[in-house]
Amino acid sequence: MWLSWVPGWTMVIAVCRMFGYRRFKVFGFWLVQCNYIIIIGAVYIGTLVWCISIWPYYRSNLELSPPLALRSGMMSAAMYPFMFAMALKFNPISLLTGISHAHLQIYHQATCFLAFIFAVIHTAVFVNAPLREGGMKALKEIWFESFTTYWSGTVAIFFMLWICLSSLGVFRKMSYEFFVVQHIVFAALFLAFSFVHFEDLLRSNIWLWVTLGVWLFSIVSRSLMVLMSSNFFCGPRAKVRVLTRVSKTGNLDEEKPAEYLRLSFVTNLRWHAGQHVYVRFPGVYPWQAHPFTCMSIPSASPHLPNELVLLARVHNGITRQLYNKTAAQGTETSIKKEYAPKLEESKSADSPSDGLSSVIDHNPEKHIMEDAGIAIDQNTREITAYLDGPYSHNYSLGMYEHSVLVAVGSGITFCLPQVTELLRRSVHDDSIVTTNVCFIWMVQSYDMIRWVKPEMQQLYELVQRSKISVQMHVYCYRETVPYEEYLHDFLQVHHGQRVDVAAAVEQEVQAAMERKSRSMCVLSCAPKPIVALVGNKVSAVNAHLAMGKLGSLKDVRFVTVLFDL
Repeated sequence: MWLSWVPGWTMVIAVCRMFGYRRFKVFGFWLVQCNYIIIIGAVYIGTLVWCISIWPYYRSNLELSPPLALRSGMMSAAMYPFMFAMALKFNPISLLTGISHAHLQIYHQATCFLAFIFAVIHTAVFVNAPLREGGMKALKEIWFESFTTYWSGTVAIFFMLWICLSSLGVFRKMSYEFFVVQHIVFAALFLAFSFVHFEDLLRSNIWLWVTLGVWLFSIVSRSLMVLMSSNFFCGPRAKVRVLTRVSKTGNLDEEKPAEYLRLSFVTNLRWHAGQHVYVRFPGVYPWQAHPFTCMSIPSASPHLPNELVLLARVHNGITRQLYNKTAAQGTETSIKKEYAPKLEESKSADSPSDGLSSVIDHNPEKHIMEDAGIAIDQNTREITAYLDGPYSHNYSLGMYEHSVLVAVGSGITFCLPQVTELLRRSVHDDSIVTTNVCFIWMVQSYDMIRWVKPEMQQLYELVQRSKISVQMHVYCYRETVPYEEYLHDFLQVHHGQRVDVAAAVEQEVQAAMERKSRSMCVLSCAPKPIVALVGNKVSAVNAHLAMGKLGSLKDVRFVTVLFDL
C-alpha cells in the first residue's frame, strides 16, 4: 500500500491494531474486540450528548410536544433503516463497502440498543411532561385524547425491548432456529406498530418506508439468487454423508464417530474461499435456511462445473434432523480394512518418494472416509437443497509474505480453502508475495481428518507445484495413540496434546523476521477463547512493531471468524 511509505504511517497503523485487536475478560466472559468497543462507544457518546445537551427539555405549554421527546424520537426513528440493513444478508451497506453482513451483526445489535435507549427517553419525557404540570389526571387525559398514538407506541417499545433481549447470545444458543423465526416475526410487528404510532408526524414515516424498502430489496434479491443458483428449483440434489460407526482395533470393537455432516453437489455457482452459503432443505426444514461455509473452491475454469462441499458439526435443529434422517434412511456402505490403500502395492516407479499422488484413489465415493486398518460405516442419501449466496468477502492472503492460520474443529472449512486458493493462484503465476504458510488445526479426534481427506489431497498436489512453503500441524488432543495412516510430508499429526497458540504465533513472528518478511497475516477461525488468545498476542506483536522491535516486519494483521451464534 502506497501509504506505507508515508513517515510514521506504519507506527500509526500498529498502534491502532494494538488497541483494536485487544480483548478483555469481564466476569468470566470475553468482550468483543476493542475496535468495536471504541467505534460503538464513540457513536453512543456522540449521539447521546447531541440529544440531551440542547435545552430546554420541556415547553411551558402542554399542547406542544417537549423538544427532548421529539428529538429523541426522531433520532430513534432515523436508526431504523441502518438497524434493519445491517441485519440483512443482502444489504446496501455490504454492496457499497464490501463489508460482510456477518461483520455488521455487532453494529446491528448496537444500533438496536441505541435506538431503544432513544425510544425510552422519548417515552419517559412524554410521560413526565403531563405529570409535571397536572399529575396523574393530566396524564390520563392526554392518554385518552391521543389513545391510538400512546397505546401503539407502548406496544412498539415492548416489542423493541424483546427484540433486543432475545438477540443476546444466551438466548440464541438455546434454540437458534426459534430465535430466527421469532426475531423476524417481532421485527415485522414492531415495524407495523411503528407505522400506527408515527402517523407521519413531522414526516417521520419516511424512515419507515426506507426501512421497508431495504427489507423488500433484500428479500427480492435473495429470492432471485436462490432461483438462479437452483436453476429455478430444478437444480442438482445435495449428497449428504454421515459416519455411523468406526471400528478401530481388536481391543476396541466400535466407536461412535464425531457427528458431522458433509454435503456435496455440483453447481454452476461461483464463490471464493472464506465465503458461505445459506442452504434451504424443503423436505426437512422448509421455512428456514442454514449457513454453511464453503470448504471447497470452484474449478479453475469458469466453463467447468463446480463441486460445492459443505461440512458442519451436528447440533440441534436442521443439522440434527439431517443427520438422523441420513443415518436412519440413507444408503449404508462399509469400507473394510482389506479395501484400504496399500502403500507398497500402489507406488509407481515414476512417482516421487515423498508423494501420495499415485496412492490416493481420487474417487471421493471410496476414499473420503478410508483409513488404513480401519473399518468405517457411512450413510449417504440425496436430498433437495436450494442455495442462497455466496455471502461475505474473501481475504487475500496473497498480500502477505507470511501467513499463519489457526483453526479449531470445523473452523477448517474457513481456513483450508484460503490456503488452497492461495496455492492455486501461485501455481498460475498470479501476483502474490506469499512465501510461507503455517497452518495449525486443533481437533478432538482423528475423525475430522477423515472428513477432509479429498481436500487434503488437493492441497498436497498444489503444494508440490507451488513455490510457497506450507507446514500444517494437526493437534488431536483426545487421542492417545499415534495416527497410523501414511500422511503427506507437509502435514504432521500430534496426539494427546494441545498447542499453546500464543507461543505458536510468537514463534512464527520470529520465523518471519528471520526470513526478512515485511508483512504477516494471522487468521483464526475458532471459539471465542482461542480467538481472544490469538488476538491479544497479535495486539502485543503490534505493540512491539510500533516501537520498532520487529526488524523487517512492518505490517501484522489479524483476521478473525467466530463460531458463536
